[in-house]
Amino acid sequence: MQAQKRGRPNLLTRIWRTLWGGVTRAFRGRQNSASQWANSVTIEARNYDLEITELPVRDTSKARELIEIREHCAEAGTAVMRLSGDVFSSSDGDDYGVIVSELAVDESALDPEVLDISRACLRRVLPLSTLKMAVDRLLSYGDAFGELQIDFRTSSREIVGLQMLPTWEIFRVVEGGNLTRFEQRRFLQDRNAIAFHPVEIVHWRFQLDHLYGRSLWMQSIEDWVNFKQSINNYIRAGNEIGVNPWVHTMPENTTAQDANTYRRNHEDRLKKGIATNLYVNYGGSIAKAANNDPDLSALEDQVKLFRDRLIARSGLPAWMFNVFHQGAMNLAEQPSLAYARYVNGIRGVLSEGIKQVLHTELALKGIPEERWKDQIVLAYPKIYSSVHLGQEIEVAESDEHPDTESKSGLRVVGGSHAVRP
Repeated sequence: MQAQKRGRPNLLTRIWRTLWGGVTRAFRGRQNSASQWANSVTIEARNYDLEITELPVRDTSKARELIEIREHCAEAGTAVMRLSGDVFSSSDGDDYGVIVSELAVDESALDPEVLDISRACLRRVLPLSTLKMAVDRLLSYGDAFGELQIDFRTSSREIVGLQMLPTWEIFRVVEGGNLTRFEQRRFLQDRNAIAFHPVEIVHWRFQLDHLYGRSLWMQSIEDWVNFKQSINNYIRAGNEIGVNPWVHTMPENTTAQDANTYRRNHEDRLKKGIATNLYVNYGGSIAKAANNDPDLSALEDQVKLFRDRLIARSGLPAWMFNVFHQGAMNLAEQPSLAYARYVNGIRGVLSEGIKQVLHTELALKGIPEERWKDQIVLAYPKIYSSVHLGQEIEVAESDEHPDTESKSGLRVVGGSHAVRP
């Protein structure tokens, strides 16, 4: 029995190493907020076992608003969820992910060794969950930072893993127009910041603006503030107008004791159930405080205004937010084409960081630069903007169309997962 107990942990450890590798990943950066860790006194106060939260150090005022939008705005959450899914998905949802294409930029066959090393690195370092996290932060904050863990101890020098770092604690240090290092700071003027060589950090930037990117919601911060206020106004007014109290008017000569007795008797009746009949002395009356019908339409329109402005900024059609009062005219498939271009633009930004990882891996392996520089192509699932083209694909897949290859496009997924042919 004791032998079985000793054998079980060893078996689980072997399985764990088979699934995730046997190398211990000693990252220097902190996924948990470095500023929070610096202010902690006890282990309990550090909350290591809780979800990692963002505490802004860089561009504090703007960062706070963007963090709040990401964590509390349902419209922003829906948009980012949809976009981060569509970046890796085909039109029909059958294919999902990204791989290194077998063809180089000039459509010739990519060097086999470069292809094998790149695909292995993509599977090992950038699983789909990590890439989706990068897209989320890229859209929500404008920037996403990943730290590479590089193993120099063995002869097979390689990138062991990548961890995402807190966006608002990472600084891009540029001196004389050249990127010299990245720093993770606990506060703005941190002399003991964690410094990283530029090769160690992958910096994804959305809507690049000099050193850093810009969030998808950069121009919507004021709309978010007004949206919150309009919702609060609507709720408060609804509570005030929605409750139309009964006014009990006492007779002229009623004493305070009589009024209190009447109130207690009335409350006792309510405790027993709904009081359908009330009896008052001569001169008393019962009436509603207001006779007009409550009208919240103006406040409701205000809520819809700022909600629609947030939806419009997302670049997604309103029906994706379960809003059906507006739509785009289908002129020569232009709305679909615009959305396809939008998603492909996000893919392009994501690909820059992925290629940096792959280029670093190939350089570590000693592969000559001329064999891979400007040669690697990342293949995403095909997005078809025309419903008619989609119908042609279905025909092609059923072997009833003679021109299968030209209609079906690339059918790719990420990692080592298989796709249907």
